[in-house]
Amino acid sequence: MNENNQVKRTLTADELQRVYAMTNESEYNDASVNARRDPTTRRIVSSFDGADDQLNVAFTTESVFSKVETVLNNSPTYIDQEFVTISVPGSNNVTHQPVSEYYKWRFPLEYENFRRGLGARIAGTPLSVWSHLSPSQMKHMELQGIHTVEQIANLSDNAGPAFAGFYALKAKAQQFLDAARDSTKASQLQDELAKRDAELDLLKDQMSRLMGMLDAQATEKKSKSASKGADQ
Repeated sequence: MNENNQVKRTLTADELQRVYAMTNESEYNDASVNARRDPTTRRIVSSFDGADDQLNVAFTTESVFSKVETVLNNSPTYIDQEFVTISVPGSNNVTHQPVSEYYKWRFPLEYENFRRGLGARIAGTPLSVWSHLSPSQMKHMELQGIHTVEQIANLSDNAGPAFAGFYALKAKAQQFLDAARDSTKASQLQDELAKRDAELDLLKDQMSRLMGMLDAQATEKKSKSASKGADQ
């Protein structure tokens, strides 16, 4: 584009949202950013733009003043509009934006639950199942927007000053998650072994029944042969 023909005015956030929605809506797909999602939470866990699995996300409906409706109705008019609030655990980084197709694609499960009237669900291991935290620490975590053990384990070093014993806390959280993961793997292995044993027992039972049938047939055949020989 010719430099002299460029618009000098900076677009507002709302205008950027509308422009992006009109021009790039077809690009809202996982393949375009090489995204990989968690099969349970449907959160993006890796992509060209990073990961979303540790973010706090909430969709809401808010009343906003509408200039267009106000002009049409010749009186102050408010309309309902959907918003999304995204916060980074352990920081003051908060995004509050009108919902666009981009956010529906980015957080499909949260938006689906919102539309169904369900509350936001926590993606991860709730802090309530981790006995390491004291009541005061639990309250501090809540104030910092931290709700899961995974969020503690993945806290940025920049969040360190807000927590006493920051690195020890992160290490213990990771140890807890590793132990839980190992326990899950051990449980899955036990289930697989139990399933294999059940299948072997079933196969043995089927073989036993088959051998019994064959023995019965052989005995019946011998009996008929003996009876035929006696008649002769």
